[in-house]
Amino acid sequence: MPVFIQEINVQNLGPLRQLSLPLKKFNLIYGRNEQGKTHLVEFVIRALFRNAKEWGLRPQQGGGKVLVAGLRNGQPTEFSALSPKKLEDFWEEGSVGLPPDFSKLLVVKGAQVELANTAGGVDKTILKRILSSRELLDKIEKKISSSIQKCELANGDILGPNTGERKKRNELREELAKIDELFGAIDKSFSGGRRQALLDELETLQRQRDAQMRAKQFLAFQTNAELQRLREERRRIPSEKIQEVRGELNLLRQKTAEYRAKQDALREAETRSQHYPWLKSARDVYRQALDSDAAPAPHGLAIVSAALIVLAAALTFLLPAQAGDFSILTAAALAGALACGGFYVHKLRRAAQRVPESLELTNLQQEFKNRFGRELAGLPAILELLQTLEEDYNHARLLKKQLAEEYNFIKSGQRKLDEQMAVLTGEKKDPKTWEEALRLLENHAQKLDTQIHEKDKLLARLSVDASDFLAERPEVEYSKQRLEALEETCRRLQAEIAAETRKLESLKQRICDVTREDIAADWEALIEKLRQKREHIAEEYKQKTAEIVGKIAVREVIAELRKTEDSKILAGLKSPEVETPLQQVTGRYRSLALDGDKLMVSDPFNTFSLSELSSGAQEQVLLALRIGFCARLMGRDRLFLILDDAFQYSDWQRRKLLVEKVASLARDGWQIIYFTMDDNLRELFDAAGKNFGEEYKFVEL
Repeated sequence: MPVFIQEINVQNLGPLRQLSLPLKKFNLIYGRNEQGKTHLVEFVIRALFRNAKEWGLRPQQGGGKVLVAGLRNGQPTEFSALSPKKLEDFWEEGSVGLPPDFSKLLVVKGAQVELANTAGGVDKTILKRILSSRELLDKIEKKISSSIQKCELANGDILGPNTGERKKRNELREELAKIDELFGAIDKSFSGGRRQALLDELETLQRQRDAQMRAKQFLAFQTNAELQRLREERRRIPSEKIQEVRGELNLLRQKTAEYRAKQDALREAETRSQHYPWLKSARDVYRQALDSDAAPAPHGLAIVSAALIVLAAALTFLLPAQAGDFSILTAAALAGALACGGFYVHKLRRAAQRVPESLELTNLQQEFKNRFGRELAGLPAILELLQTLEEDYNHARLLKKQLAEEYNFIKSGQRKLDEQMAVLTGEKKDPKTWEEALRLLENHAQKLDTQIHEKDKLLARLSVDASDFLAERPEVEYSKQRLEALEETCRRLQAEIAAETRKLESLKQRICDVTREDIAADWEALIEKLRQKREHIAEEYKQKTAEIVGKIAVREVIAELRKTEDSKILAGLKSPEVETPLQQVTGRYRSLALDGDKLMVSDPFNTFSLSELSSGAQEQVLLALRIGFCARLMGRDRLFLILDDAFQYSDWQRRKLLVEKVASLARDGWQIIYFTMDDNLRELFDAAGKNFGEEYKFVEL
């Protein structure tokens, strides 16, 4: 992945109050004197590289950050003058041996194109630091002490002065010999005789006791597992829910009984009030019949007599009159006769209408007798009986309404209970079996409670912590009596062993002197401490020996490697990483070589010393060397170059060629950042940069 500078941000940097500078592949930064160009270059050097002090930079001014892409996948990495981690640190995570002045390969400051203050700008010393393993070898060799430098291997031993690390190794060997002598005494005096016999017997009994303990732990594991199973099963039988369901079932039974009682009451009320509608109608008919009887029949003789008198009067008044001429009296007499006749006809019609009403009343009286088994004694009897029947009728209507509501309540309760019973029992149950199902659940819950209590007591008696449970079945069955007998015998043997051990106080004191333990420490613990001490010293002795042998071997290898530095330098100069940019940048020279301490360059016809070339040619070669050395050191073929008026002292024809070579490097993937105050170089770079389109950045400070 190419590494390039993505952005430079500075603030209060000399004349630059604030500047945010996103960079592209080909960048030209132009500024006249005192416009901050040098401040900006020095800020980038100080932010990116470890050995910035070797550049002779001016005191730092202002602050800011430089963003570099390509060091990590994802986001760019931020650098500042105060960053503890610099570019070399990132690269050395995967490489070692970078020269301390590696930054000078990537940066040309103030037209100083040389890599060293020597003729030609580079010498063999610089080449050793870059192309050989000198830096790595020096870094490794510094870790080898001067005392080891004087040691050598002979006949399987390390020979040399008894100082430093070899002296420490000899002291460790003496300590090992002393501890081995103590172990010999322990084997002879402590581990043998009656004490050893007691120890052997104790070991046998302890194995049997441990087997019983494992059996006890396994029983505890089994008991706990069964207890958890029982508790889980008990958890699935919620007593509170059962009581709640039982209460709802009792309430449903009560409501059902009340519903049936109201049904019986309804039937009785309906039976008693079945004639209420007829009697209510009969009351209205009877009242109407009584009202009709209040109008008397017409007296026909009086009406006829009155009509004849009025008619006679009319004739009396009519006769004296002339034909066709009626008097007022005659008209009045005739009108009276007509009125009497009309009134008589009306009375006759009313009398005719009362005949059916009398018949209906007779029928009503007969129906009353049929329905109630007694004679109708008149309207008061109807009203009294109607009041009695109305109470039953209204009560029946109220019962019907209540029964409808209670029916819905009972059906809803049955559905709810059906669902609850299905949840409790895991299946649909016939309502007839609900009571039995609840009883079975309660009995099972009580049985589980008893079993849980018994398992709890057993687990408490075993007194085994959950962390000590054993899931694997042991070779013996647990016996409390057997375990207690074994523990008692072990305690007795341990007391006898302790008595034997007390006889070895002198040897114990010698061991304590080595282990730094208290004399009151237990023998077994003391011997274990001595064993640990020996293991520690033996390991330290082994490591120290390996370290010394390794350093001697490394020293010898380094000596051999130093003999081959010239060949490595030559191989580096002949490598494609170095020769390819040499050919690309110079357009003439094809290869490099060493002649003593001089660097030689060759074209197809001749070989020249670098110091003999013109300054412009030297600039081209040194630029190519920078690129090639960077690629070889980093294992990368694309980085960035910061050039601070690197071509300022080249003639105009050479300038154009150098700009073209730098542009070709940019096209090949290098990032070019050129700082200049020279108008001619600005024009050359600007013309070349326009060919890069959006990948060209021009900034005028």
